[in-house]
Amino acid sequence: MREDLEKLADNVYKEWKVSLKPALRQHLDEETLCCFLDGRLSRSQSLRAKEHLLRCSDCAEVFASCVKLKVLEDPVLPKDLMDFAKGLIAKQESNEYFEIALRAIGAAWEVLNTTGRVMVGNEDLALAALRSRKIGDFKDEVVISKDFKQFRVEVKVENKEQKFFSLMVSVKKKNSGKTLKDLRIKLIKDNQELESYRSTSGLATFEHLMLGRYVVEICDIVKRLASVILKIKK
Repeated sequence: MREDLEKLADNVYKEWKVSLKPALRQHLDEETLCCFLDGRLSRSQSLRAKEHLLRCSDCAEVFASCVKLKVLEDPVLPKDLMDFAKGLIAKQESNEYFEIALRAIGAAWEVLNTTGRVMVGNEDLALAALRSRKIGDFKDEVVISKDFKQFRVEVKVENKEQKFFSLMVSVKKKNSGKTLKDLRIKLIKDNQELESYRSTSGLATFEHLMLGRYVVEICDIVKRLASVILKIKK
């Protein structure tokens, strides 16, 4: 039954893609992106490329990566293009990524860095507030959350043994607090997918994980909604 529903959803999405105007569904090719980055497009072509990048998250992600590489290799770029690129990169990073850095201290956790907020009792605090209150470590679990446009991602990390931990991810509607349904939640390490769950409750639990760097991707039937970058070290 579930497989039939997934096939139906895929067919509906394909029909929707076909119904889009060609300008909206056609991605920018590599040559166009390179010419845009080098300032070799005409004014009208450049405007069309910008309009597409603002609409298409896939092309915007590729372009943002190209800009980062270009800046490293050749920092001399047109100012208007750099301003546009910086805004696009900031938009991509703020809208999609959620970074957490923790340190395992015996049976406790220390929050090193996060772009989210940390739960302390019933309080939802920023990392700066934790430091000002001199709240350093958490006993056997830490809960960190971040709000996106229409939903909230909550990540709970639990100490299980000296070198292992478990990870619980929940995705809720920001206004009502109800869990989002029909999501796929993936756990990735070293560019390899370790586990993937089709969640009907907006929840996923990954157990017996070793310390290291992980990426959790949260997707609906159309696209990726958010990525959680989790770094845990001794």
